[in-house]
Amino acid sequence: MKAKRLSYFIFFSTLLFSTELFSQELYEVEILPPTAQGIVETVNGEQLKILVGNVKLKHRLNYIDCDSAVIYPNNNIDAFGHVIIRKKSGAKVYGDKLNYLSLQKVAIIRGNVILIDKKSKLHAEDITYDLNNDVGQYLTGGKMVNGESEITSQTGTFYTQQNLILFRQNVKVNHPKYKLESDSLMYNTKEKRSIFKTSTKIENDSGFIWCNAGWHDEEKNQSSFGRGTYIYNPPSWLLTDSIFYDKKNGKSYIYKTFEYHDTAAKTHLFGDSAYMYNDNKDMIAYKRPILIMESSDNKPTFVRGDILINQATSKSERVMKAISNVKLFNDNFQAAGDTLIYKTIDSTIYITKNAFLWQSKSQLSGLKLFIYLLNKKPKRINVYGNSFMAQEEEVNGHYNQVSSDSSHFFFRDGKMDYLFAFGNSKSIYYGKEEGKGYLGLNSSESYSLKMIYDTSKPKEVVFYKNPKAIFYPVKEITESNRFLTNFVWKSALRPRSKDDL
Repeated sequence: MKAKRLSYFIFFSTLLFSTELFSQELYEVEILPPTAQGIVETVNGEQLKILVGNVKLKHRLNYIDCDSAVIYPNNNIDAFGHVIIRKKSGAKVYGDKLNYLSLQKVAIIRGNVILIDKKSKLHAEDITYDLNNDVGQYLTGGKMVNGESEITSQTGTFYTQQNLILFRQNVKVNHPKYKLESDSLMYNTKEKRSIFKTSTKIENDSGFIWCNAGWHDEEKNQSSFGRGTYIYNPPSWLLTDSIFYDKKNGKSYIYKTFEYHDTAAKTHLFGDSAYMYNDNKDMIAYKRPILIMESSDNKPTFVRGDILINQATSKSERVMKAISNVKLFNDNFQAAGDTLIYKTIDSTIYITKNAFLWQSKSQLSGLKLFIYLLNKKPKRINVYGNSFMAQEEEVNGHYNQVSSDSSHFFFRDGKMDYLFAFGNSKSIYYGKEEGKGYLGLNSSESYSLKMIYDTSKPKEVVFYKNPKAIFYPVKEITESNRFLTNFVWKSALRPRSKDDL
């Protein structure tokens, strides 16, 4: 029984030893024609084959051309002058000197090294190339040329089978359409696609991009940028954590929180997602974004809606649109409606559908409000369709009122100066004598009227065409005669500060 166990031990030991020998098997270097046989010299007890003149060698699947070579007993090779390594895959490596380690299948190429693989060329002074796995590395600076792109770095690792090169340290990409600088970049030579995961700057004729992660596709001219992305395209700049940038089609998609600033229009847009178009000059922002418009008196205007659109209609004009559940706030007036449009060229605001505007103790409403600004203050307001103006009086629940088909309000230094009401004009306003309080209520009807204000209070009314008027003393004022039929007061809808937006 012991003899049988011993025979098993010897058999498996022999098998293990044979497997190890097989894995370490040496493949003899083939000397191919027209190489001369050369000479054999003994150096330090080793016999070396020395070949000179148009040398062609083969080891396994790798072919080596050079001017001269030394072959060692372990099949290592030193090659000199016009060295070329040709692989079965079609890749070629050129250099001045080669140290070839046959057992490891590693080639160390030095001096004017050029690696050519398909359409790309890699230039370096030194390259260490694992021929078995098609993985190489340079540590003393290199340059890759692929189509119109030229990439340089201090160190690099290339994976030939995967068509990938990892560039590290002082990476620079030079392309006719852009320049890129980074500390680390992965480049796909087949797809012409760059991947970067460190601080990266991309610059072109129109501006530049800073980001900390992303990718760029040269063929499609598309990019995706991640955290801390800063895009500067004068006169505007954008900050976000996620954007897909389609330069070729002039479109972009922003997926996370962003800031968009236009220094020419003096507007600022904030939101959580957006779509850019028209060569990335226009933007549609979603998810309750907010628009801020600067003013010379440092009292900006804030606008919020379910959707905000920032659009260029000409070189000198931009149009801002807010759609659905729109609210506006600044210190001079506030507004609400279903749709708001702001034109930078003439500082005009249009509010449509359920449009309301508040200033001080006054409320204007109608189907459409056209607000003409001067230094961000109302200069004139035109109301079309079911025009109504209500103004709080000192006594709670009492309002001066004017209703008509349409009306025009005029302001002096941002305060109500006078108004014209056109078509089915009706008014209610309270008469007051200084020092004696209220005298009563004036109720009137006419085709049109003009109301003149003094310190934002009705002072005088002029009626046109078929006027009718009734005066109610204070004692005769009732719930039925102190309101016009279409009176509405929407104080709950009014934003009292930018935080109410």
